[in-house]
Amino acid sequence: MAELAKKDEVVTREEWLRDDAVEFFKSIGEDYKAEIIASIPSNEPISLYREGDFIDLCRGPHVPSTGKLKVFKLMKVAGAYWRGDSNNEMLQRIYGTAWATKEDQQAYLTMLEEAERRDHRSEERCLARHDAGARLYARRRSHFLYRRSTARRMRRLYGSVASRAEQALIESLRRTGCEFEISEGEGAFYGPKIEYTLKDAIGRHWQCGTIQVDFSMPARLGAEYVDAQDQRRVPVMLHRAILGSFERFIGMLIENHAGALPAWLAPEHVVVCCISESSADYAQSVAQNLKKMGFRASSDLRGEKITRKIREHRVFDIATEKKHRINGEIRIPEVRLIGVEGEQLGIVKVPDALAMAEQHDVDLVEIAPAAVPPVCRLMDYGKFRYQEQKRQQEAKAKQKIIQIKEVKFRPGTDEGDYQVKLRNVKRFIDDGDKVKVTLRFRGREMAHQELGMRVLERIRDEVSEICQVEAMPKLEGRQMVMVLAPRKKAS
Repeated sequence: MAELAKKDEVVTREEWLRDDAVEFFKSIGEDYKAEIIASIPSNEPISLYREGDFIDLCRGPHVPSTGKLKVFKLMKVAGAYWRGDSNNEMLQRIYGTAWATKEDQQAYLTMLEEAERRDHRSEERCLARHDAGARLYARRRSHFLYRRSTARRMRRLYGSVASRAEQALIESLRRTGCEFEISEGEGAFYGPKIEYTLKDAIGRHWQCGTIQVDFSMPARLGAEYVDAQDQRRVPVMLHRAILGSFERFIGMLIENHAGALPAWLAPEHVVVCCISESSADYAQSVAQNLKKMGFRASSDLRGEKITRKIREHRVFDIATEKKHRINGEIRIPEVRLIGVEGEQLGIVKVPDALAMAEQHDVDLVEIAPAAVPPVCRLMDYGKFRYQEQKRQQEAKAKQKIIQIKEVKFRPGTDEGDYQVKLRNVKRFIDDGDKVKVTLRFRGREMAHQELGMRVLERIRDEVSEICQVEAMPKLEGRQMVMVLAPRKKAS
């Protein structure tokens, strides 16, 4: 493809007679394309595209020349049966993508990676219910970037009533200062509406909330009211769905934040707990001040132990990179001190320990905060961190991370696919990884489990020289599982 892009050959479209096209492709051994032509309706033209000496069947459209295809990427390769029938030949399917600029291509690839990482439907995630956090607070205005649009005019269907309703919706958007656009051809059959389209963190747009004016349903229900002139009138119904489908909105929210939901979404931001009745008034005043600042806050004034109150209310555990408190960060009266050479100096007041650290031009480092009193040592903390990181890097270089790779088979896997999968098993074993061989049964195949066992035994025998069976084949639901591990090399 890179060579074709350099040549910048012109791509032209040609329409051929059906018989001529069939004869041409059969003459060059392209029987599949001849079969495709036979399936095209007789009233549709047969279009071919020519690029130099190369001619191919395609509906189009195409780029004007190959020079436009300088930015491309091959995504994956997969096998596919011709016409989706397993009785036919297995063909090779190549997936690719092409873009006008490298920036556009990179943005697209990043979007695919982020979409896969954020996919809330992934089956390889740990999901758990937590009763204290199983509620969501719906804000009237969100932090999403959004655009709003009104539907097409409905005067033709409903006359002046529809026109007035449409103008009312437009006026409401203008008064609230919302930017919007009129989307022609997207109106509902029963009346005008406002649609909210949300843009997520990776640039995708989702139709979400809607406010709809319905002229049809009240008349069908026979709903009426009496106006100021004692005349019977048919009311207009307003459909209000702020979040649209709630389940769909939650899925969008999870993907937008990659599972890390923002703190403002919590039903309650802060709970101020008092230790005793004497501090109840102060706790209430703190909670009131937090509310004035925009937090959803409350106070817990019950006569319970403070530890119980903390357990009952959700808290954030914020992990910091720093593992030790040093120097002025140590705010306790006294510590058990270890000297520069490792000698025990006994229990020392913190100001005295800091003075000793300054005298020796080192740091006072807390190494055992859980001890009573906490244990501190005089040391050069920068040098200590450097040596610790160096030890970790050396340990990491020596360790081998063994991964478990999965290769899936079927009782009826054909020989070609079997050999491809077997090569993958051998490659994973050669890389030092374990392999989980999964054989899945479908439908009536469960009645012939011996066929699946034969496949697993064949795999075991063919790779016995490079690996051993760590977990013998066992049935888990509708699948058999066997785990292979590399043989230990003789030292």
